Amino acid sequence: MKNISDNCEVTETPEPEPAITDRDNVPDILSRKATAKYLGICESTLDRLTIPKTRIGRRVMYKRDVLKKWVDGKTERAKRGKA
Repeated sequence: MKNISDNCEVTETPEPEPAITDRDNVPDILSRKATAKYLGICESTLDRLTIPKTRIGRRVMYKRDVLKKWVDGKTERAKRGKA
């Protein structure tokens, strides 16, 4: 008699990568994937945001100083109640 479990493969779902915690060691320009990790969001969420981006060929890149200004602007609006 054959066990049903013999036919089942157990696959583990990978843990999501944590957000970057050491923000001082982040490069000045980030890829789409690195930007999402830096902000602690998924790439599809990043695509929906209105963050200014730079295109280099077909690649979408984000400048770290622009990201900081964008986040700071969102924080200021939230403090004033205009989120």
